[in-house]
Amino acid sequence: MPQDDVIKVKYFTAKVNGHLSQKRQLIYWDALTNYYPTLFTIIEGFFVNEKKIRPIAGYQYRDRRKASKKDRIWIINTNEKCTDVNLAVHLLNDAWKNEFESALIISNDSDLREAIIVVKDELKKDIIIANPHLWHSTVAASELSKLNLQKRKISESQLKACQLPDPIPGTTISKPPEWN
Repeated sequence: MPQDDVIKVKYFTAKVNGHLSQKRQLIYWDALTNYYPTLFTIIEGFFVNEKKIRPIAGYQYRDRRKASKKDRIWIINTNEKCTDVNLAVHLLNDAWKNEFESALIISNDSDLREAIIVVKDELKKDIIIANPHLWHSTVAASELSKLNLQKRKISESQLKACQLPDPIPGTTISKPPEWN
């Protein structure tokens, strides 16, 4: 809200795989930390790749557990790890240390549910959940919507208004051309 002061921004994410994607991500992180040097912190999780066997999508059989080997396929399942846990731990710790009155969380992750409940109900902090998606579009969003929190939908025009300047003042960091 206009009367609120932003005292800290914590960005919970993980380094993406792939040389070009990772290079662009690091440019973005560098831009954020240079533009907001005292305000902005990146807290990293990580990705893990696990080889798993899964049923073939669209294949018709009665019982997944009884599907034969020909009904299944090996996949590489990539999962982001620790991002939600890191956010929950920081939310609880910062609330416990009384470092904020209100927290704006941009997420649909239902794994944050219990941390949000503790911060809201036990530590009496305001929690606002925001995201650019419809609230009924995912199970996670509906789980968070049950918590009777303030909600904000992030509009496309708001996202456009929050773009970093190009180039970042005082640096040589510019937007990659494909981002325009």
